[in-house]
Amino acid sequence: MSLVSCEDVVSAASDFIDDVLDPVERSYLDAHLAGCGNCPTHLGQLRTTVDLISSRPGVTVPEELRQAVEESFAGHADADAASAAYSEHAQHLQSIASAIAPNRAEDIVEATFTRALEEGSGFDLDSLTQILLDIANTPEPGAGRVESVYDHRGSVDARVRSLDADGDAAELYYPAFYSEGIDAGGFLESPNAWGDSHLLSPEADVETDELYGVVEGALQDLTTFDAAVVALVDIEGASREVAAEQLDRSAEDISAALRRGRNHVRGALDVYINA
Repeated sequence: MSLVSCEDVVSAASDFIDDVLDPVERSYLDAHLAGCGNCPTHLGQLRTTVDLISSRPGVTVPEELRQAVEESFAGHADADAASAAYSEHAQHLQSIASAIAPNRAEDIVEATFTRALEEGSGFDLDSLTQILLDIANTPEPGAGRVESVYDHRGSVDARVRSLDADGDAAELYYPAFYSEGIDAGGFLESPNAWGDSHLLSPEADVETDELYGVVEGALQDLTTFDAAVVALVDIEGASREVAAEQLDRSAEDISAALRRGRNHVRGALDVYINA
């Protein structure tokens, strides 16, 4: 990796701000950043994006949900274990479900515990999280997520299951780069500084609420898996290793999901802030 382009930096930006890059690769990126007028701005946007995601107001587990879940446990041989697991993990699962599908988060959490009880699959957090994702991955009738996803090289993700046939669902936000010529790998449009020092100021309550609304809407655009990874790492504060265990996916999958998810939220915020 002797020459680093802006596209390379953006590809590695999520790993860069999490400080998980190999030292040699980090040194190449540092050298590029020292002489680039665009990439430090992009990194600043991404850091602010993660700050906004992680500072979203915490979700509350409704008492009605506890009552509904406890009623479903009644009379079951594993009721005590299920009840204990609910007390320990409900807040965590509610947070993930709220990032994935806020309009049906309580239903998803209730269905997660019900299925775990019915299947006898265990009440450890990893098992419950995987059940939750399986349930959340079945959308409501007429609902759907954006499935047309660009990877870090600008080509269509090979794992995309379906594309929007009518072209009415926008692709996820990701910076565009020149593909050839002397500017190959450079930004097509220079990123704008957001003035992030005042984005979350006490004097900007209305604007902050609107920003959180943009974050929530962008999270809902993501695939269930990508939204869950962002929720685990950036909202719940889990390490990438813990996220990989809970979701039963590889470290590479977690890294890619963070790259896609954070960049999409960043793009949505950029459109809002610069409107």
